[in-house]
Amino acid sequence: MGEARADPQQAEGRAIYFGAARQALAGTVAGVAARALPCANCHGRDGGGGAEGAQRIPPIDRESLAGRGYDQDAFAAALSHGRAPGGRALALAMPRYAVTPDQAQALWRFLSVASAEDASGVSTDAVIFLIPASGAHMKAAASLEAALAAAFAETGRLFGRCIVVRMAPVLDGAPLPPGFAALGLALDDAPAREATLRAGLPVIAPRGDATSIDLPADTVFIQAGEDAVHAGLRSRDAEAAAGADGGGLVVPDAAALRRLAESAGDMGDRRIVLSARLAEADPDAVARLRRAGARITAFRPAGDPTAWPQVSAVITALVRTGLLAAGRPLTRRSFLAGLRTASVAVPPWPPLDYRQVPVRGTTQIESTEISP
Repeated sequence: MGEARADPQQAEGRAIYFGAARQALAGTVAGVAARALPCANCHGRDGGGGAEGAQRIPPIDRESLAGRGYDQDAFAAALSHGRAPGGRALALAMPRYAVTPDQAQALWRFLSVASAEDASGVSTDAVIFLIPASGAHMKAAASLEAALAAAFAETGRLFGRCIVVRMAPVLDGAPLPPGFAALGLALDDAPAREATLRAGLPVIAPRGDATSIDLPADTVFIQAGEDAVHAGLRSRDAEAAAGADGGGLVVPDAAALRRLAESAGDMGDRRIVLSARLAEADPDAVARLRRAGARITAFRPAGDPTAWPQVSAVITALVRTGLLAAGRPLTRRSFLAGLRTASVAVPPWPPLDYRQVPVRGTTQIESTEISP
């Protein structure tokens, strides 16, 4: 499925369907205003539907819609007014979108290819993964590409397919080439992130802080999140580290860090415990505390995302686990279903178990001392 994506209206519909930032639809759910309501979150990346608890989510690929009596006008009416052909009210959980006629038409066109695109990047003898990158991020992406290419070459083919990894430079807003999924996306690379979202690619093992960032619903991490770090800061271990020598302090947020730094006199070898993300966000405050004599311990997700040999070994094991579970008739949906039950152990990286910890695979964190 290496076809080019030349239809601009389908491209617009794809971006809307997956919730790309510029195309995110607003509307109401059960009468309550809501924003960023990507179709893919409920109907699946291929439009095949599914279920959320006891709620059945119907398929909305073009063939299924036509079988239920929809044409383009009826589809637009369903989006805007929540009415099926014949006037029946759709479930309240179905958003009523503030959608323009052009947006409705773009979505309608994309839904004619949504099911087929779920196997984009897959051929009889290869499956292609992309590492989208732009600007200064391309050097790190090239290093990861080399490490992954070597790792996949050592592991051999799966179901007759070789696993191909290609860096995909993002230039002047051009679309990404066809690929199955994105690997190792740098989350602070905004152009690459936007291009990935517009392409509807699942994201596997993204690098960086995911706080306040729009990501596809089908994102699979290989490290704990900031919520695990904050839970760690509230734990006995953090309190013990802070209080080991008496007078220690756990710093919970940026405001507390600034207040502490501004009031710092002679800290007298006092122990300060905080998140590594917080320390990186305000290096001046950390430096001021260090100059005042404080000893600083930072908590962060376990695993070094810049250690390419380790990262590539983990990504290789995770990808192969998902592909093995999906089998020969490969789609993104079947691959992601395989990842949701994956368990991967590649020491010294923390063990990953997505049954126990969905999306992240682990809650493991570690501490490090911040040197002067």
